[in-house]
Amino acid sequence: MLNNELINDFLQSDSLLYQLADTIQKEIINDDEPLDKVARNILLTYIEHPDVVDNIMMSLCGWTMESLMKKV
Repeated sequence: MLNNELINDFLQSDSLLYQLADTIQKEIINDDEPLDKVARNILLTYIEHPDVVDNIMMSLCGWTMESLMKKV
């Protein structure tokens, strides 16, 4: 688990935050996991932690899981 000092360093630096988001986007694009497995893992996690998944989805794409599923 990350320590709070490292997290605070990121939270206080727009540059580090930008680089982190950029890295996340690049890793999502370059991930070779089949999309059906990605969706399955997200939904299984959603069952256990819907608020956490919704918060992450809102951060990544601006949509909740419910809204994304309605778009399918």
